[in-house]
Amino acid sequence: MNITVVPFGNAKYGPFGGLKCQHGPDECVANSYEQCVIDLYPDFASYFPFYNCIESKIDSGLSIPQQASDCAGTAGLDLAEIEACVSDKPRAAALQHKYYNMTPSAHKYVPWVVVNGVHSPSDGSQLIAEVCKAYRGPVPPAACATAAANPARATELCMA
Repeated sequence: MNITVVPFGNAKYGPFGGLKCQHGPDECVANSYEQCVIDLYPDFASYFPFYNCIESKIDSGLSIPQQASDCAGTAGLDLAEIEACVSDKPRAAALQHKYYNMTPSAHKYVPWVVVNGVHSPSDGSQLIAEVCKAYRGPVPPAACATAAANPARATELCMA
């Protein structure tokens, strides 16, 4: 199974090329940290713990760099390498453009969840059930059997 996370949200480029994030400059900085982590650690199992951690700290009152520091430690990632990427303005700008181009133009809100090219009717709250229904491989992911046996744990299983 392939999972692609696109940290760009509802950001927009203005007519003169300036980037404006829906929730202000801190969101753009957080997106940059997430984009750099995905670029540096492209394996989902490597980058997702950081991504999930920083998303969970949005309303923590910590600065974005402090959130990133905490989450890099939690995820076992090299903070100096991440900071170097975020501080490299041409690289960070190129990553913002990359994720802008990956964001579906028809998206209306976030998260905009797509399974096999089809927008999720549950917007991710029933992701395991949707993946299991769409899966066509020989052996379904183990989470399919677990979620079928205990549907209440489906969201928790997504984050495991």
